[in-house]
Formats: sequence, structure tokens, C-alpha cells
Amino acid sequence: MLTAILSQPSRRARVDFAKAFAEIDGLFYARGLHAAKIDSSLAVARGRLGVAMAVKAFEGDRVSRAVVTHVSAAPLFASLSIVAHPKSNLDAPVLVADVRVIPSGVTHAFIDACGHVGDDFDALFRKPLSQTLDAAVASAVRRRRVPDWLDRVSSGAGARLSAAPGRGHVIAYALVRYVERWLDGVERAKEVGDAESARAAKAACDTIRANGRAATMVARAFGRDFSARWSSLVWNA
Repeated sequence: MLTAILSQPSRRARVDFAKAFAEIDGLFYARGLHAAKIDSSLAVARGRLGVAMAVKAFEGDRVSRAVVTHVSAAPLFASLSIVAHPKSNLDAPVLVADVRVIPSGVTHAFIDACGHVGDDFDALFRKPLSQTLDAAVASAVRRRRVPDWLDRVSSGAGARLSAAPGRGHVIAYALVRYVERWLDGVERAKEVGDAESARAAKAACDTIRANGRAATMVARAFGRDFSARWSSLVWNA
């Protein structure tokens, strides 16, 4: 019984975060992004209670910054999050995603595209992104609306997902495909006025920072200074 309780949550969930990280890394490089220089203390860190974090940032011609963060606290918790900002002059939303596995092996996630929604949004983002989540639900993954606070800045192409133990790989696959579809849209997005797009992106980022729990959890494990620097990297602050 004790062995079952303390087994790696990602193993019980059937989520290979290292593989998902590598696939997303490969997607970014394939689309012309390159690794952005970040402080080495943020790239790999160990905090309280055995919490470990790995962070990698990317940038490119049409993406101002994308940050992938993997956090683990074996044998209790593991997560992978992504925040990607298109260039402010593009008619494209900010990508936000977080997939986490809890000790029971249940996988939870929220995946969304937030901010600016222009004339081409349905064709470039809403339809392909929603179809990606529809496919996950068809594979026995539970889908719910994003929280009310996120719904205010959501594009309508996101959701909260949950998967029973042993089905987490379906959510991990959906995450990778969602990132791929978002990159497809960014590549084809039209240029718009900087001010309009930038205001929408800032409103979305401010809302998520104010209501999300990530910064608080990072502060508990690594301290407030570390959390502030990580948040600044993630949210282009």
C-alpha cells in the first residue's frame, strides 16, 4: 500500500514530462525560435522540500518569448507549464498552459489562448485549438470551462481537462498538439496596431498573474525573490 501511495505520480498517470518537454522544444526550434539567454539560477533550481525546477526560454521573429517550466517534487507532484507571447504587432493571442499530476496519478490541466482576438481568429486559432481539445475529450478526458477569472480574458478556445490515472498521456499529447496549432496560427497571423494587441496581451497576463497560483507556489519553494524573477521572465514584465 505504501509503495502504491508513494509511487511517482507521473508514472501512475502515464505522463512522460521529459518527452513532452523535448517535443515542445523541438517544435519551437523547427519553427525558427532559438533559446533565449536566462539567468543560470532560473534555468535549474532546487528549492525547499525537494522541489526542483527546470526552465527554458525561447524567442524568434514572430514570438517575443516562450517559457517552458517543469516542476517536480518526487514522489508527490510534477507539472509542465508553457507561456508564449507573440510579437505585439501580430493578431495573435498569448498561449497559456499548465499540466500537473497529483499523488493519486490524476492529471489536471488548463490550456488556453488569451488576449487579442481579431478577424482571422476563428480560422487561425479558435477552430484548430478547439478541435485539439475535442480530440482529447474523445479519448476519455473530462473537459470543463476555464475558471471564471480566466474566462474574462479567454479566447474561447481553451478548457480545463482532467484524466484518470493511466490516461494522463492523452492530455500531454493534447498539450503538444495545442502548442503546434498555436504556432501554425502565429506564423499566418496578420500584423495589427501595436497598441491594440499589446493592451489585450497585458490585460490577459495581468489577470492570470493576479489570479493564478503559480507564483505563490514558486515563492513557497524557492523564495519571493526567485519567484519575482521567474514571473518577470514568464510574463514579459
